[in-house]
Amino acid sequence: MIIAITGIRDLHLDSHQIVESVIFAYVKAFPEAHFYFGGARGVDTIALIAASEAGALCKVIVPFRVDDQPHEATAAIGKYVLVQNIREMKLPHGRRAFLMRNEALIHPADLVLGFTDVKLEGGTHHAMTLARKQDKTLVGVLVKNKHFDPLEAPR
Repeated sequence: MIIAITGIRDLHLDSHQIVESVIFAYVKAFPEAHFYFGGARGVDTIALIAASEAGALCKVIVPFRVDDQPHEATAAIGKYVLVQNIREMKLPHGRRAFLMRNEALIHPADLVLGFTDVKLEGGTHHAMTLARKQDKTLVGVLVKNKHFDPLEAPR
């Protein structure tokens, strides 16, 4: 079984424990699963660390090279992911590269965990939409964005 993880980059510190708890629960429930990550900061990095520390087999798919990823993501990938489990797509830089990375992340997945702030735009929304279109099992988990709380009513 392959479980793909997608989520927001600007994760609020209050939501780190939510991500960790969900990941620990899925690693425990599916100990033989392979967990796929997009290699970005935020949810990807927090979830990668949690899954690795729980003993999961982790694979990372990045649109460019690992060295092109944000520092915190690069550090986590270097520490927690075996070289043979890193896929560097080496795509031309640009928005399309991230969309193609999402396709590579979601396509092989049996289950997708989407950590979302419910914004109807951006990479997480795109990945979750792909999962729905491909009839993947999709579990959405609401998390806080550093810049706004999705549970607060707009003023």
